[in-house]
Amino acid sequence: MAVFTHISLKEAQNFCAKYPALKTPTTITAIETGTDNSNYKLTSQDGTHYILTIFEGRLDVTHLPPIFDFVALINEKVITAPKPYTDQNGQALNMIQGKTAILVEFIQGHSVNTPTSSQAKKMGALLAKMHKTLETMPLDVPINPLSIQNCRDIYNQCLDWADDFEPDVINTAFDRALAMHHDLPTGAIHGDAFPDNVFFNDDEISGIIDFYFACHDSYIYDMTVALNAWCFDTTGTPINTNLRGFLDGYLAHRTLTENEAIAIDDIGRSAALQIFSTRLRNIKKGTKDTVYNAKNPHPYLNIIKFYNQTGLKDML
Repeated sequence: MAVFTHISLKEAQNFCAKYPALKTPTTITAIETGTDNSNYKLTSQDGTHYILTIFEGRLDVTHLPPIFDFVALINEKVITAPKPYTDQNGQALNMIQGKTAILVEFIQGHSVNTPTSSQAKKMGALLAKMHKTLETMPLDVPINPLSIQNCRDIYNQCLDWADDFEPDVINTAFDRALAMHHDLPTGAIHGDAFPDNVFFNDDEISGIIDFYFACHDSYIYDMTVALNAWCFDTTGTPINTNLRGFLDGYLAHRTLTENEAIAIDDIGRSAALQIFSTRLRNIKKGTKDTVYNAKNPHPYLNIIKFYNQTGLKDML
């Protein structure tokens, strides 16, 4: 699903030749996870790995330089993140098959498909540390392109699929989200801290990847995007031990403001709407048969219902 541009080993070798610090890759492996860019793992004869990412058009590549600054800051202050390589001219970005591409460091570790409560707690703690660091270090990342209005526009473009997903619930959730007004701490956020973008070694987080959705938004939005991904099962049913662990991990390192505590369920619902609408868009780009299994929107419908009925406020 994540390989839209198919390249040969020879093409990868020619691309890598522009980067003097890199050894020539001898194998290329497509990375099938993800939905927006094409990704390959390149390996040299001595076992050195690199990641080649080809940007497929959703991301404005002019936003990448400040995102690289974000990655460098996270590397320096918080945890390992994949730094980009630069070519003989000091440029990180080059073209392959007419598309912008980048080579970044390979991060050791493995992602988890079903996070435990302990892993959720460690993720909550890591995200809080990132937010505490970023509060005092403003970065010129773009405003979140997935505003709630933009997400509703995406949803409205997919109405031929909407009847499968309780449109009354979704439209009411959008109405509530568009009507809310909260004064919240904001700054640079990761924006996509799903379990497949966080690596573990010996049950400790070893690194975080895929900063290409980094943007300017509220920290509690970033928190609930991650919480929704780490603390609900594949049907969108809450895993209470993970919820408790994630919140404990986060709150141990960063105290929510009064406004954040008041807004947490509104923001959590909006974060769920974002993922719901983009997954619905991906179905429209493909077919139900090819997309439902990997990125089914239905669990996020159930997460929206969770915020309507129960929410997080009483757990703070």
